[in-house]
Amino acid sequence: LQNRMVNELMGYDVAGTTADGVSYFWKNGVYDIGSNGYRSLIIGFGNGIQISAMATSAINLQSAAIRAFEAWYH
Repeated sequence: LQNRMVNELMGYDVAGTTADGVSYFWKNGVYDIGSNGYRSLIIGFGNGIQISAMATSAINLQSAAIRAFEAWYH
């Protein structure tokens, strides 16, 4: 079931591949209040690493998580 959820994006927003060719999939949450907001992210990578993050600002958590993963993966 998990493979189908990832492959067919059942409950996830986006799937892609890092610069190093590691697959990923994510589900995010956004709540905006003017120029402020709340962001949440669950992202899983093809090598089994998973990250959950929350922020009380309008930051792009997806990019931050992928950059952090790529820096660690090298």
